[in-house]
Amino acid sequence: MINKKVKTKWIFCVSLIGVLFATALSNGGQAQVAYAGGQDIPPGVNFYIEKQKLLGGMNLYFGNLHSHTACSDGEGTPEQAFAWARDVIRFDFYAITDHAEQLSSKEWEEIGKQADKFNTNGRFVAIRGFEWSHPYEGHSCVWNTRKYISAWGEETADTYSKPTLGLFYRWIDDKDAVAQFNHPGRPKGIFRNLHFESDVADNIIAIETGNKGTGNNDGSYYRWYPIALDKGWKVAPTNNLDNHKLVANPHRTVAIAPLLNRDAILDAMKERRAYSTDDGNMEVIFKSGDCWMGSTLRVPSPTINFDVVVEDDEPIVKLEILTNGGKVVAEKNTEANQVVWKPSVESSSGTYFFLRVFERNDRHDDDNPTADMQIAVTAPIWNPYGSQHLYWS
Repeated sequence: MINKKVKTKWIFCVSLIGVLFATALSNGGQAQVAYAGGQDIPPGVNFYIEKQKLLGGMNLYFGNLHSHTACSDGEGTPEQAFAWARDVIRFDFYAITDHAEQLSSKEWEEIGKQADKFNTNGRFVAIRGFEWSHPYEGHSCVWNTRKYISAWGEETADTYSKPTLGLFYRWIDDKDAVAQFNHPGRPKGIFRNLHFESDVADNIIAIETGNKGTGNNDGSYYRWYPIALDKGWKVAPTNNLDNHKLVANPHRTVAIAPLLNRDAILDAMKERRAYSTDDGNMEVIFKSGDCWMGSTLRVPSPTINFDVVVEDDEPIVKLEILTNGGKVVAEKNTEANQVVWKPSVESSSGTYFFLRVFERNDRHDDDNPTADMQIAVTAPIWNPYGSQHLYWS
């Protein structure tokens, strides 16, 4: 997360791109770190003041929304998994989403018990979920429900039959649950090729653009993101471990929230105020006025002005604004660790706009050994005044 107060005035770090050096300059109690790669900011703009102004009391929380334990086909107990996520990897939030088809009621209760035990406001958010796992219709993580349903049509304490996607959609609609499309494209044709269903448009809040070692830089899952948006789904991108062992890579889902507690993290996801990153600490802000990523513009204008702030300890080399069909409508090449960008686009050019950030993988910490770049992708800002039909608002 960011916005943590730093007690020490001097911080020394080393990176593969050179020595990072710190100053005693303060801004609301925060240390300000200057990177060897430098800044790329407009004249007269102070990076730290701009960053705090745009955050407006929000924080960036890094976590994982898709994982497994021995309750299904993974390893370790729920207690071990939450302890590892909190104390070893130091996630801000972590969800256990064991396969519903392999869960017993007793195991489901144990996951919930451990989630409540480890959930600590201001320190760590522990979430119970499950993965609905159909071999042909697709897989979906569902979070924070009292019950669960399997792909075979069985739900705890209720009677369901006919294991179909339609049944699953009806169930999450009935329970007012929130869910995501997992690893889209695997298998082929899942979720009926992402056919839009208005009844669950408010329930399906995310789509994985990264899963396990396949990140945004691979593109296998990312390519389904603009397809889902073009079909009308209002989803944020996520980048999850889908880990079956207590092993992690740098891929993260980042939720933007005012506080670190379960309600705030889930509310951020419901608002689609989130981004997917291959890098474990890349900080990204994407707004238009007071509208965060995940928001819908409220006032028509022929031109949309965006505010972008990106910071990381590896060099940022390119930023893009994309719209319908994956079309790039604005881009910026750079070579810096701290970037402020204020692009403008014509309102008529699309019904949504999202940010994609490229950085050099100088640390070579990605699971993809050939990955020269690590990529972050934000949720869109939706534009109901664009020239193309907006399916959902």
